[in-house]
Amino acid sequence: MPGDAGIGSDGAGPRGHSVIDERLLLASALVHARPGGHLTAIDGHGRTAMIGRHPSADVDPCRWRATLIDVIEGRISHLLDGLELESIGGSLESSDSGGFVDRMEPGRRWFAVHLPPCLVVDTLRAVELGELPDDAVTATVRPDPELGVTVVGIGVDAPCMADGLERLALDVASALAVAELCATLPISGA
Repeated sequence: MPGDAGIGSDGAGPRGHSVIDERLLLASALVHARPGGHLTAIDGHGRTAMIGRHPSADVDPCRWRATLIDVIEGRISHLLDGLELESIGGSLESSDSGGFVDRMEPGRRWFAVHLPPCLVVDTLRAVELGELPDDAVTATVRPDPELGVTVVGIGVDAPCMADGLERLALDVASALAVAELCATLPISGA
């Protein structure tokens, strides 16, 4: 089920394995996809670890991602228990739209969602563009099936229409949130 990385029916991980903090999982996919970003994770004792490509980082995002996959697939247990997302930084900063701006590519807004890429694409196609022409808007969809996350970038490539980016990003964020919610709701027969 989307949003339940490693969660069994009893709320514990499958066969007693670790449960990964959802925000940490989403941030990990985002930082893995955006080279200048980093995240800081914190445990219950206040110890932190920075995950990023910067030389001062404790763990590289690719190695971190591999560890997350090992936890999700049950090869490692309880390693990440109590670990939560503290912050996202580096070249990534939060935007008013609810997504992130990568200062290395400021004309795009980035999101990470628990949706399969085909549903992300369908959701993006359904977003009303308002005053923006279709050829001025671009989207990047980067699925990470092992993490169960899709990273989405949205941009307005016409400089004269760049002021419409925040509104578009807000609409995209809202549409993706609704799609995630709908994907988690049980379907009942009529």
